[in-house]
Amino acid sequence: MNGKYALLKILHVSALATVVGWYGFGTQSLARNLEANYSDIDEMAFKNMVIEGDCDEAFHSIWHRVATGEVSPTEIFEVYIENGTIVLDDLHKYDMDRNKVSLMLQMKIFGRGSRGSDDRLMHRLSSPEIAQPGGKKVRACLAASKGSGEAVQECIETAEAMGITEDFMNFYFYADEVMDNAARVKCGRN
Repeated sequence: MNGKYALLKILHVSALATVVGWYGFGTQSLARNLEANYSDIDEMAFKNMVIEGDCDEAFHSIWHRVATGEVSPTEIFEVYIENGTIVLDDLHKYDMDRNKVSLMLQMKIFGRGSRGSDDRLMHRLSSPEIAQPGGKKVRACLAASKGSGEAVQECIETAEAMGITEDFMNFYFYADEVMDNAARVKCGRN
């Protein structure tokens, strides 16, 4: 009886290991597929949505990548906001300003994005668009940070405290409303 019990135990453990292995493999595959479907946005598809006037759908397709700090989607999204191609409708109801949102997004990727994006941000911070001397103070902070994550974060916090940029969490809550269809995004000029 002892030998039969040992054999049954081995078979049971072996079967269980196989099931767990298949479950783990299936779960990992499913997670990878969901992640791929969730994060793989085609830049041309995004631009086509905007051209076709479906800016709300374009926002829905890119926001999760912006929220997690992905550089390329954030650069694209920021430019469309800055130039008025994407209009964040009802932003004023959340006491936010489009230009300050644009600056906040640029600062979020400072030192990780394209050189052109960083140069444009530095220029904007010195321009009459930004209340001075605050803009120049944030510009000096970013220059001294050399793109270092923690140092850039300190500059972002300074800019938020001075009212130069919007607070990212406030914008995140606004974006959450858009994702829940409680607020809308429209197309401006193309």
